[in-house]
Amino acid sequence: MKRLTFLLPVIFFFSCIPNAAVMINAETVPAQYTEITREVLASKGGISTYEEIDCELVSYNVLPINYANGSAALTAESRRIIDDRLLNLLRERPNIRIQINSHTSSVGSAGNNQALSERRAQGISDYLVGRDINRSRLVTRGYGESQLMNRCADGVNCSDAEHRVNRRTEFRVLNLEQQ
Repeated sequence: MKRLTFLLPVIFFFSCIPNAAVMINAETVPAQYTEITREVLASKGGISTYEEIDCELVSYNVLPINYANGSAALTAESRRIIDDRLLNLLRERPNIRIQINSHTSSVGSAGNNQALSERRAQGISDYLVGRDINRSRLVTRGYGESQLMNRCADGVNCSDAEHRVNRRTEFRVLNLEQQ
């Protein structure tokens, strides 16, 4: 905060009666000043935008997107889910940023799964950008098989249903963009 001080002159008013004899003495009267101090914001700081966000949006929310095995291509059903869950949210709340995380099961090599999860997350981001969402509002992460939800790691015999639990895409609201 800056402190500004102003010295303001005090003004005197005199009134005279018309047609009256007035005797005027010419003397100099020193000006009188009143000091006013104000605090002025020197620079903008702190939160400039406040917007209520549903608490569950700042935690990871699973998008029920199913991919073909080994593919990052979005199906028509996947696009509908993205439109309903992410696109509407991003259009209704133009100041939020979201993070999109994609995970795979442990079927296949760790390197291939990492690359696949990155392509899947990026594919969702590219789709949203194609629907007029600014890329700066989207953060993508591919985790491959590094964050499994169950015991189905490499070398563990699991059913397809158990592996499917680990194949997921999640999103969460990160923060508000600063304007």
